[in-house]
Amino acid sequence: MHRLLKHIALILAPLCLLAACRGGEEPVEDVLELDPAVLEFDALGGRESFEVISSEDWVANSGQSWAKVLNSSGKASSEAVSVQVDVSANTSGSSRTAVITVKTMSMKVATLTVSQSAESSVTVRGIADAADLQAFAEAVSTGASISRYMVDGSVVLLSDIDASTLTDWTPIGNRTHPFTGTFDGNGYTISNLYISDSGSNMGLFAINEGTIKNLSVVLTGFVGTQYIGVISGQNNGTIQNVSVTQNTTLNSGNVVQGTNDSSTFVGGITGRNGENGVIKNSFANVA
Repeated sequence: MHRLLKHIALILAPLCLLAACRGGEEPVEDVLELDPAVLEFDALGGRESFEVISSEDWVANSGQSWAKVLNSSGKASSEAVSVQVDVSANTSGSSRTAVITVKTMSMKVATLTVSQSAESSVTVRGIADAADLQAFAEAVSTGASISRYMVDGSVVLLSDIDASTLTDWTPIGNRTHPFTGTFDGNGYTISNLYISDSGSNMGLFAINEGTIKNLSVVLTGFVGTQYIGVISGQNNGTIQNVSVTQNTTLNSGNVVQGTNDSSTFVGGITGRNGENGVIKNSFANVA
């Protein structure tokens, strides 16, 4: 009898283990993903970022001194981790590429390419005029590189800007590509800003998740239907040291249209200040 029970136990043991495995948690999926696959820079260089999702701890290296990975390691996470790459100016006379390698502790590898052009018509970084401002807005809204407009990691204004020529203004950023960097007005003014559109998230910026600072805006006309603010339609970042006033020639037909109720959200600085939104040392004086 004792031997019979022993044999039964030996037979049942593997079955019990199999059942336990099937009834337990699923194994963690082995993941290592990079996005995007390519970072492009002009000859002036600049700073851009890519995202890492990894089920293990990881390290990153470019192997090139001109393309530095600033935060070169990270912990396992199911959430995307942003990794910044700083690229120096290209004075070599020819285009160049570098390969950034991301490697996990189990030696799983993923790569992305850094590409930099050799020549550029750009001699000064930043936003110097209305054409630059419009080009910057388009770059943010399409997810393109904005390194052309950056100095020391911030987008900067280089002078006062007359926006009267921007008759078909499209706000900077959108739901897919909100502004997430730092925009430094350097104390300059964007004047004669006229925004007229039937859409939502209307303003100089559509949705701000970064920092907008040291800027004055003089409004000429402003029309929208939902989330309407002169600086940003929605603010989930920081707005500081900013002022909004109106042009003396502004007439009632060009003022913000809509009512500040539960479905519209209208404000002089932002239409809706989100849970993480901060506004400080700023004011708006518009009728």
